[in-house]
Amino acid sequence: MSCAGRAGSASSSSRDAGNGSGGSEVEFSFGPHLLKMTVQDTGGFQNFVSRDIGMVELAEGRHTLAVKPITKPGLAVMDLRQVTLEPVREEK
Repeated sequence: MSCAGRAGSASSSSRDAGNGSGGSEVEFSFGPHLLKMTVQDTGGFQNFVSRDIGMVELAEGRHTLAVKPITKPGLAVMDLRQVTLEPVREEK
């Protein structure tokens, strides 16, 4: 992934689904930043919902996004469709 333009804060979110996956823990790393999320059961692996992951502070340039399962209490961790980073605009 690449940060376009200036460095700064970004809010991160995922679009994921799971059936019987509630309670799984997942770690998202954006370069040196680690954010954890607990998966919630959505009632089906095709019932995708958006969730806030957290805020990260990114320098300009390229960064690696890694998604790592920490726990898996059921048969699967989750279905992950998308991870989004949105720049946070500074108020003047």
